[in-house]
Amino acid sequence: MYYEQFNALWIPGNYGINLPCSRGESGMMSRSDDNLLNEAFSPTIFRAAALEWQRLLADHLQRLTDRKSVVLNWTEPQAAILDAAGWMNLTPTGSVDSTVTRLGDIVRKMLSSGQNLHHPHYIGHQVPASVPLAGLFDAVCSVTNQVMAIYEMGPWATAVEHALVNALCEKVGWSSETSTGLLTHGGSLANL
Repeated sequence: MYYEQFNALWIPGNYGINLPCSRGESGMMSRSDDNLLNEAFSPTIFRAAALEWQRLLADHLQRLTDRKSVVLNWTEPQAAILDAAGWMNLTPTGSVDSTVTRLGDIVRKMLSSGQNLHHPHYIGHQVPASVPLAGLFDAVCSVTNQVMAIYEMGPWATAVEHALVNALCEKVGWSSETSTGLLTHGGSLANL
């Protein structure tokens, strides 16, 4: 069963990119699968989608700052799961406009369904609000996938981590020559 589920998501020759797709009788990628792959990596579609993403997030932050939204958009978990499942059945049509529209719909859904940590009335339950400008760097990391498992896959990110850890060591009075560390998101992982 697991093998069949894995094969349903795996596209041969896609270099580790798991995209849902329709397969021809042979199970090999069809021409429409090639189109999906080209669209997924299209700089033109990315540019248009990024502009819409930017507009939606900036407008969202402005609404929160102006207190024109609530802190928590509560939905019962089971209803939220059913709603999310419905979004998974939508099929992209392939045009730039339809892709940007779909991205906008998904972003609006995300923003209208989540916890609004940037709202002035949010009291910091469990996690703080992120710094919006820092989110831009997170987006760069997500798009370019600069992983830090080994230096050659994320050279800049790895260098930044080492430089920051060295500076933090020096700040608390420890020698960066004899002290080290690593960065985590916090929580339980930071305590291990």
